[in-house]
Amino acid sequence: MSPDTIGASGALIAPMHGPLASNTVMVRRDEPYGPLDRQRLDLFMPASGEPTGIVIFVHGGAFVAGSKHTEGSPYHDNIGAWCAANSRAAVTMNYRLAPGAPWPAAAEDIDLVVAWCRARLRHDQALLPVHLAGTSSGAVHIASYLVGGPGWERSEELPASAAFFSGVYDLRAFGVERVAPYFGGEPAFLHGATLAQRLVETPVPMLFAIGEWDTPDANVQFARAIGAFADAGLPLPRLVRARAANHFTLVNAIGTPADDLSPSWADLMDSATP
Repeated sequence: MSPDTIGASGALIAPMHGPLASNTVMVRRDEPYGPLDRQRLDLFMPASGEPTGIVIFVHGGAFVAGSKHTEGSPYHDNIGAWCAANSRAAVTMNYRLAPGAPWPAAAEDIDLVVAWCRARLRHDQALLPVHLAGTSSGAVHIASYLVGGPGWERSEELPASAAFFSGVYDLRAFGVERVAPYFGGEPAFLHGATLAQRLVETPVPMLFAIGEWDTPDANVQFARAIGAFADAGLPLPRLVRARAANHFTLVNAIGTPADDLSPSWADLMDSATP
């Protein structure tokens, strides 16, 4: 986990991505979903017609960094292109970052984006199923949005599905000091059940994924998520250990021949769609 690793991982997969094709995807950049600078999203719509669902993707960045898109990079436009090619709309969102915007700022921003999508995107005038996905700290934001916590009540209108890529589901085991920029130095959020234990009680179809060559932390956290479902005596959610992928290429490869994640993700969304 270093700038060199991040750069090399991006450079490895980038040549596999082509330019966005106007015959398959229409893109609107930097749409405001709130009044602040970071409250912007990119919208990807299938060019072939009305979408059958909406995917909201939350980037990672250790709670303090990251972006929905960097000029000249295919990431995370590849998420939008893949969704559009499969007849879904996609939103890649920026959100307020720690330490300037601590908990529950990201949960609030996700909620604003969900409301933005539901107000604007329809199919035959009907509401579309909303699917949430996040990578690394973005997966933490999706999880904490779903389960709620001090100062944030879980929305009564849950998404159709949730996908967690290389996330953290036991914050205390991960390290209080490492989550402190967002959750605080004395995080009341960490008291009681873990995120994994609370996700077990959340009635949303889920997928948990890591890369074959992901970080040791990601492997431990993946096991914690599996263990929470097993301890509760429940069927396991969908699980993916993507071949030849690391913490970054797991998502970078979506839409390329090296993609070992999206088939299971697509199956999750297909099966969760009414």
